Amino acid sequence: MAEKLSADNPKGKGTTKNIIEDTDNNQMSEEEIFKQALNLHSQGKIIEAAKFYKIFLDKGFNNPIVLSNYGVICKKLNQIQDAIALYQKSIQLYPSHPSAYSNLGNILKDQGKFNQAEVIMRKAVELDPECSNSNYNLGALLIDLDNLDEAELFTLKAIDIKPNNAEAYKNLGLILKARGNHKESEKALRKSIEINPDSAYAHYELSKLYVEKENFKEALNEIKKAIKSEPENHIFLGELKRIELIQEMI
Repeated sequence: MAEKLSADNPKGKGTTKNIIEDTDNNQMSEEEIFKQALNLHSQGKIIEAAKFYKIFLDKGFNNPIVLSNYGVICKKLNQIQDAIALYQKSIQLYPSHPSAYSNLGNILKDQGKFNQAEVIMRKAVELDPECSNSNYNLGALLIDLDNLDEAELFTLKAIDIKPNNAEAYKNLGLILKARGNHKESEKALRKSIEINPDSAYAHYELSKLYVEKENFKEALNEIKKAIKSEPENHIFLGELKRIELIQEMI
């Protein structure tokens, strides 16, 4: 989640010291600091929220939501070691709180530590079997591990819990495509796009599916939609060029 927490090591390398400023907060109670941090975070003001999460921890308070949320912000700010430390502390202090396991598992996955990530993510699902995101995250990891049977089970569970989980439908499309079931894969990807029309990677995966089906008109249409959502994405731009080259050769 391993270095010391940035809250304990404000001068350490890679900490949040550059975003924290002194605040007249000596009169604020634990509850007031906590509520202020959550309020700022919910408004998307992550720099300001991080300041209050750090103040909360610096005062010696602990809370699994604070540790987990602060870790999420650190990850967004690419302060990965701080995020890892926060999640690890949350797990140490609150071993029954699932979000820290899930968040730590995602970082381990990003680092290519798939086996460690699997252990952590399975723990998150064990602690809260009805969490759509935890089931989705484990399913996504199992796709990378080529364990399609379990990947499908956890992905379907994520959808069952949260029927509007666009990312889960996208991953279901990938699983079905890997099994050669193009018809059902297309349905799942279309459902993902129906839920979230701006899902660039759903359009991208649907485009690749159409290439395999040699439906280059639809493939071109979908990859252009992906590029519209993410104009600077080199993967999408490369796929567009590939489709255009294929069309020229036909």
